[in-house]
Amino acid sequence: MFKKRLLIFLIFSFVLVSHAQEGKKQDKLFSMSLEELMNVQIKTGTLISLERSKVPSVLTVITREDIENTPARNLLDILEVYVPGATFTNHWEGPRIGIRGVMSDQNNSFLLIVNGENMNNEYENGPIFEIQNRDLSDIEKIEIISGPGSVTYGPGAIGGIISITTKDAKSSDKAKIGAEHNFTYRYSTINGSYSFKKRDLSISLMGSVGTSDGIENPQFYYIDRSHGYGYGYMSENWGNMGLGTPAPNFYSDFDDKPEIKAQLDIDFLDEFKFRARYSSFSFIKQQQQTISAEGPAFPSLYGQQFASSLNNKHEFSEKTKLESKIGFQSLSHGDIQLYQGENKPYNDITQRNNSYSENRINLRSILLYEPFDKLKLAFGSEYSYWYYGAEWGKAKNSFVMDFASPVNFGVLDSNSGFYSEYNQYGIVTLIEDPIDAHQISGFYEFNYLPCKNTTILFSGRIDKHNMAKVAFSPRVAFIQQINKNNFLKLSAQQSVRLPNFRELYAIDFASEPAPAPEKLKSIELIYSSIFRESFSANLSTFYQSVNQIGWTDNELSEIIGEFNTTGFETDLSYKLNNFSIALKYSYIKQLDWEPEFDFDAYLSNIGVDSLDIQLVDAGKNRINNFPQHQLKLVTSYKINKSLFVHFNARFAAEYGQEDMLDMFKSVHDNYGNFETQQEMNDIYNDLIDKGYSRPSFTSNASVSYKFDLNNINLVLTTEVMNLFTVNHIRYVYQYWEEGDNRQYPRQIGFVEEPLSLSIRLTAEF
Repeated sequence: MFKKRLLIFLIFSFVLVSHAQEGKKQDKLFSMSLEELMNVQIKTGTLISLERSKVPSVLTVITREDIENTPARNLLDILEVYVPGATFTNHWEGPRIGIRGVMSDQNNSFLLIVNGENMNNEYENGPIFEIQNRDLSDIEKIEIISGPGSVTYGPGAIGGIISITTKDAKSSDKAKIGAEHNFTYRYSTINGSYSFKKRDLSISLMGSVGTSDGIENPQFYYIDRSHGYGYGYMSENWGNMGLGTPAPNFYSDFDDKPEIKAQLDIDFLDEFKFRARYSSFSFIKQQQQTISAEGPAFPSLYGQQFASSLNNKHEFSEKTKLESKIGFQSLSHGDIQLYQGENKPYNDITQRNNSYSENRINLRSILLYEPFDKLKLAFGSEYSYWYYGAEWGKAKNSFVMDFASPVNFGVLDSNSGFYSEYNQYGIVTLIEDPIDAHQISGFYEFNYLPCKNTTILFSGRIDKHNMAKVAFSPRVAFIQQINKNNFLKLSAQQSVRLPNFRELYAIDFASEPAPAPEKLKSIELIYSSIFRESFSANLSTFYQSVNQIGWTDNELSEIIGEFNTTGFETDLSYKLNNFSIALKYSYIKQLDWEPEFDFDAYLSNIGVDSLDIQLVDAGKNRINNFPQHQLKLVTSYKINKSLFVHFNARFAAEYGQEDMLDMFKSVHDNYGNFETQQEMNDIYNDLIDKGYSRPSFTSNASVSYKFDLNNINLVLTTEVMNLFTVNHIRYVYQYWEEGDNRQYPRQIGFVEEPLSLSIRLTAEF
């Protein structure tokens, strides 16, 4: 394998040398200096536009050129390359995002915004619809806020904001088509776009279709002792209970459902914009194979999402502007868990964990007012209404939602086969009333310049969900311009997260008191500097305190403890002519964890009767799936007008999984019998031998060549992921605490990610 990787690296090197003497010509990627980039107006993270250098958050901007030239399977890979402190794990319910140590098994600490529209699934799972999409050709830029952001975007943004801006009708190429194939993950995509511009009307249409067979027979290591499977690489012989199954194809579509994306963008009458966007996804879960009436099968997830909005920007005068939006969004989602096994066909409603649609109507308005040069004001309000029903095109009695206890599985119709046949003990609830919710919000921002080089920013947002208590997100920030190219920024804020609708509805159904939001309080100091227009440095240090909420045995979302972290990040960039290089380092440290409960862990299969064991240090390391240190290198070089090369690498160290693994082993040493103690010792040694929780390294490279054919620009790109690697495995450690808090170790899994080769061809007309 090393020889193969070395050969690919030498081929890349040969291509570079053979073209090194040709002429140089800047394109869009290198057309702006660092100083110009820092002065670009940015609205991400604020209501009032600011120069990028004054934004009171750590903001990473990823351009279209960055995306096109970076080897990546999806948005997750892009984030991990460019964002300091960002990573993700391959959870069996789908990938989970992590930034600054914030990561959960529901992805509910981050908001994903597309063209200003919140695309999160409110029921659960958060930004599940966009993060794995393999086609990124429609994206103009991605802006990521590392850290809290609910003061601008609303509850849920305690870990970060991922804001995607797609190519619009005014800036799109007249026509563009592209195709990509990955030989390792066996996926293919085709995409195309067309734009029309005439006077005060601009129209663009973009679309893509992709399919994936995934990696066949991946090296998928899995431990599931709670169900008696044992440990090892998944195979027919895997496990110690005669329950071995093959590993699911990694990154494979479910049931040959293609991944589709389409968007219509219309600008008209100078101040109106209409957007409509559709996307779909499906994948086989990284779980054990099970059975249905038709035979062996894997649990899977799939979904479709549609969003539309009409936006208006009206200028009453130079000092007063109004931005308004009305939007409608609908997602259709299915989760096949195969609960009925061989008793039912694969697609029977009783095999589903969820089968529903989530629909949202949203109204938003912001008034921008500048009474005089030193003061800018913004006031806004927003109203959202959600309602739930069956999946698109399915009968009312097919509706299933796995609500939290005491509702458990809810259905709308007593004639549903799920209702009558799922469980003889009747744990399914018939829901007669409409399933809906609403939220009203108000927000403000004051941008004041008390003196020439000092800016004070006061921001705040109040959200009232009808099933939760009032959520308040205030922020104050001081921005000091030391000189032309040096800025010091200090901000303090409180960010909030409401429980998922899955939990809110169950609490409301049981007539329990409305829950309080999870609160993250933070203070952050940021220093930004540019030296001689070619070198920039962005340094930040932060402290965060989270009153963490979780679903408990009390059948409530309530505070389970206070979690405190600190850390710092550096982002150094050098850019000269056709060459750029960036070095990004992040460090996260857990200071302490103060639990509200004496946690009891339920253990099974340890050689004695199942026990409820109190663990004083349960969950002591709250960032156990997250590396404390991450060092990232990103470099690009445009050798001449045709040839472009890119290379990036990531080093990560001091994962916390070993702490949890040690605790798990200690429980067996203290309570298990000889056989289970020996098995746990073997598991421990096997994991460590395979690099689990050890420092990891990976690198990726690409080469692009542009052909000018009359009026057609043809670009051929070859990409290699995992060119040189050490211990590059995607961790996930399932853990539990009291009840269903999911904080105590139970399951472990990872995939050894192989070298990946892909080729992409695009044509612009």
